[in-house]
Amino acid sequence: METKVIVRKEDFAKIVAELVREGLNFTATPASNNDKYIFIIKGF
Repeated sequence: METKVIVRKEDFAKIVAELVREGLNFTATPASNNDKYIFIIKGF
């Protein structure tokens, strides 16, 4: 199972820090418009 979340560029660092702190397995890729990122969180 995986969850996809779209976040604003300004929130990128906060989200990464929180996901790492929680020990979650995730990938992040820039969205096509470059001011948002798509996070794919695995196992959540």
